[in-house]
Amino acid sequence: MSNQIRRFAFFSSSSGKNLRLPLILFLCVVFLCLTQFNRKNSQLAPQTLEVRNSSPYPPATSVTKRVEVPPRHPVASLSPPPKVLPLLVEVRSEQSLPTLEDDLTPLQSASQSASIVPNKPLKKAKKSKVIKSPELLPIRTQAVPSKTPVVVTKERKKQDSAPSNRAAESFIERNEQWTRGVRLRQQWLSLGRDRFPVVALEIDPRAGVALRPIWSNPNGMQGTDPLVRLAPRWQAPAAINGGFFNRNNKLPLGALKRDGRWFSGPILYRGAIAWDDRGNFKISRLYLQETLTTTTGQRIPILYLNSGYVQAGVSRYTPEWGRTYTPLTDYETLVLVQNNRVTAQYPGGENDTRTYPIPPDGYLLTIRAKSVSASALAIDTPVQIESKTIPEDLGNYPQIIGAGPVLMQNRQIVLNALDEKFSAAFNRQAAPRSAIAKTNRGTLLAVTIHNRFSQTPDGLKEGKGPTLNELAQLMQRLGAVDALNLDGGSSTSLYLGGKLIDRDPQTAARVHNGIGIYPSGK
Repeated sequence: MSNQIRRFAFFSSSSGKNLRLPLILFLCVVFLCLTQFNRKNSQLAPQTLEVRNSSPYPPATSVTKRVEVPPRHPVASLSPPPKVLPLLVEVRSEQSLPTLEDDLTPLQSASQSASIVPNKPLKKAKKSKVIKSPELLPIRTQAVPSKTPVVVTKERKKQDSAPSNRAAESFIERNEQWTRGVRLRQQWLSLGRDRFPVVALEIDPRAGVALRPIWSNPNGMQGTDPLVRLAPRWQAPAAINGGFFNRNNKLPLGALKRDGRWFSGPILYRGAIAWDDRGNFKISRLYLQETLTTTTGQRIPILYLNSGYVQAGVSRYTPEWGRTYTPLTDYETLVLVQNNRVTAQYPGGENDTRTYPIPPDGYLLTIRAKSVSASALAIDTPVQIESKTIPEDLGNYPQIIGAGPVLMQNRQIVLNALDEKFSAAFNRQAAPRSAIAKTNRGTLLAVTIHNRFSQTPDGLKEGKGPTLNELAQLMQRLGAVDALNLDGGSSTSLYLGGKLIDRDPQTAARVHNGIGIYPSGK
């Protein structure tokens, strides 16, 4: 108590009054300095950037990566820019991720959304496992939009208003041996002002690599699946999508011949590729000519074999189609043939959804639009099938897959889409493309091209893929001798080592068939 009285007496004295004002001023200066120090620390606090990658599967790996990013400094006139602090970046993806030394930019696309939460302390980051750089990276990676609002600055608005070339930057050129007889090629090809990113597999049949047609349903011709699921079903380590099909009824619209058996016949004299296991390949237009003959001398042309393509006339369905057949049009007349003899007739009706058995020792004929009199195929009538291909030598190949149009033959562009009964709009359309070709090196190329980049005064502008004519020119630039266009658009898919290497699997459509690639033979 006496000490407190002595302190009060001191400040009440004349000497104490002289020290009171300087002491108050000193305390005010200390308070202001502490306030300014705390404000700077809050402005320089690390920010968290989270990039999410869309996927139908939960993320398998998480990589934490530090990138030097200058923080905002609104009081630049009062003091020099502060020391740059690290920005913690976390990338989550079910796909393979680059090493921590790689730049983050190639992983981001124009569709990515980043959440920035300023002035928030960072949680202690867990020790991250360094992942080796994968052999293959997808061209583009899409991300799920973040629900957290993005902090938009004037500089950010200016960047967003200009065309982005992130997708172009994310494309990595490479020429790597994936396994014996299979090489991965990613490269830019230019036509005029446009640049096209090409993803291809170069296949060397001389190294024992085998190719086979594959399709979604091994038990029949009806069905579709993404190539990323279709290829493993046939145990194919690599594959490219194949020919056309009807998306509504999921039936093939072109040639499928495997190990000498016609699972689906060609249509409209369109392009096809045929091959054997001795390294012989041929690309040409293909027509299958079948004729039904009777003992009375009648000759009835059969228009299509095991096909989802429907026209007036007679079509034939064999056990390769499946165990049963369901009419594709109204009022079809079905004729059952066993051991080269007509054994039954079934008159169809309107909207007939019944299933009719296909005999294992014969086939089923369907007469559409009453194009042939059913009396010509009365029960117990002996019949025979005459069959040949045009050109004839294509019929000797055990493996065939049809698509079209033919792009190149003998190093020359021979594209004629209208002659192969494709529409003028299809011929002019710019879209993602798939193609297969023989090269001047004795190898095969399975090629996909999804988009283009055009040089403009404002930078690179991304556009749609090539037209058929541009595709033919690009194949010529790749060294193709003969080349065939395959089904394209959303069907365009290239599969290697358990994943699609040309596109995000979420953007890939279901396909009916493809070409399976077996490096160790089949």
